[in-house]
Amino acid sequence: MRMFSIISRKGLSSIQEVEIQFVSSLEDPSVLWMGKGEYKAKVLKPESLFEKQKDGSLTPPVWCWHAFYQTEEAARAQAESDLKHEMERAAGKGGAPFDVITCLARCKEIQTFNL
Repeated sequence: MRMFSIISRKGLSSIQEVEIQFVSSLEDPSVLWMGKGEYKAKVLKPESLFEKQKDGSLTPPVWCWHAFYQTEEAARAQAESDLKHEMERAAGKGGAPFDVITCLARCKEIQTFNL
């Protein structure tokens, strides 16, 4: 199943289309205790998101439901909201004053990467 996820690295956010597979209760019994609408999913693509193990091998990460969005638009709206809150929080802690124009400019920098 293809979905979208927000990836934040080095202070920059992007939207990445991901291929996921739901984790079954045979793979991880803890999914039986999750609420309605909650799930865990293994990210199968892109391989750039895989986690490096101690032996050097790469394995697909397992993320929870709140890391995935059905549409690119939903992911973009959340990424923009997160960025705005981050800038407001920084301003409240004595950082640069919150500026709407700067916020809008940074929101336009959010890129989308499709599979």
